[in-house]
This record gives sequence, structure tokens and C-alpha cells, in this order.
Amino acid sequence: MATVHNRLVNHSTEVPLTNFEAFEPAAFLAAYGLIRNSQIFRAEDTVFYQGDPADCVFFIQRGTIKLTVVSAEGKEAVLGLVGTGEFLGEACIAGKVSRRITTAVALTNCALVRIPRSALLNVIRREPQFLDFFLAFVVGRNLRMQQELIAHRFNTSEKRLARVLLLLAGLAESTEGQGEISRISHEELAEMVGTTSSRISFFMNRFRKQGHVVYGGGSRGVVQIRGSLSRVVMDDSHCDMCSASLDAG
Repeated sequence: MATVHNRLVNHSTEVPLTNFEAFEPAAFLAAYGLIRNSQIFRAEDTVFYQGDPADCVFFIQRGTIKLTVVSAEGKEAVLGLVGTGEFLGEACIAGKVSRRITTAVALTNCALVRIPRSALLNVIRREPQFLDFFLAFVVGRNLRMQQELIAHRFNTSEKRLARVLLLLAGLAESTEGQGEISRISHEELAEMVGTTSSRISFFMNRFRKQGHVVYGGGSRGVVQIRGSLSRVVMDDSHCDMCSASLDAG
């Protein structure tokens, strides 16, 4: 780590970055003094509103953020979720976005680092390695947003709920292991999935009976999400009409 740190401080660009998975953005940002005191946001706190000045980028050290947008007619839609190790509000880097085009709300307790746009641009200009990583992040985010849009358009509400729970638990890329999420109301899950709270209750009960989710006891108020839930996303036998008939029964 010391060698990496010295290379960053000396602003060397001789060694190209070839493995994005091995790149640690937090360490890189810290080497340039961009990570200082964290800002703590509690669940349901608003990080920024649609229309606010877009003068900084946030790095998410811990937690999950929900992005929403409101149309001119006043209709609100959930665009997606971003979590630990990701950037938030990066659109302002383009220079043509002076106002926030989304609202960012903390779904869980979060620790965020505010990075002024000018400071981040300075690092991007000086360090090709970081530029490569940042571009890979932006492209990856856009691809994920497209996947979420396709899933929302074509998947059943049961599969969409399973996908959201896996994303919240950090298990989107795994069928093994498990993660924990803070209790989220069925109304809020219904908003993210695009269905009713009664349907969410039905699916959550079924996931629990199947062993995909476990409700924590006591005062912890958490839900354990198991990687086996990904089978629901991949299983073509699930359909809303079948679920509807079961729900009615």
C-alpha cells in the first residue's frame, strides 16, 4: 500500500491500470486529500433535491441511496439505487449540468464524502488511471440503469422485488452468501418495484417460506437476504397471474 501511496503522491502515470476490480477508489481519493470528514445521513434524509445546484460529487463510503425524479406533471418515479463504493451526482462532471436532475434520499444510514467538482476534475486531468476507472464506473452505471429499466418493463413484480432486495443487500452479482438490510416499509418497496403494498406483503411472505429471506428478531429490525433469492429472478416459471390467483386464494 505504501508503494501505491507514493506513486499517487508523486502523480506518476507510468503504470497503466489494467484491473478495475483491484482499484480502490477510496484509497486513491484519500491519497489526494479528497476524503476527509464524512457526512452522516440517516435513513430517509435527503442528500440533495432535484433542481439543487450541481457543484459536487459524493462518494458513498457506506449505505444505500435511492434516486427519484419528478416530472413536470408532478409524477414521481424511482430511477435506481446506488450503494457503498459508488459515486453520486457525477453528472455535474460533464460541465453542462448545473442543476441536479434527480433527488437523492438515504434508504439506510449513510456515510458520504462531498468532493467539490473542481477538485475531482483536477484529479481526473492529472491521473489517467483515475480517469479510466471513473469512465468505467459511469459506463457501468449506465448499463445497470438500462438493465433495471428493462427489468422494470418486462419482469414480473415478483422478480422486480427480488432484484431490488438483492441490490439492497449487495448480492446482485452472487447466488451465494447473504446480506442484511434495514427494515423497509412495504409501501416504500412497492414504490420502488411499481406494484401495491399488498402484493409486496404476499411476495415477502412467500420468500420467507422459501427460505430466501429471514426476519431478524429483537430490536435489530433487519432482514437477512440470501443469495438463493436470485433463483427467483432467473426462474421463468414465476408469473404475476399465477401469483395473483394464489394471493386471491
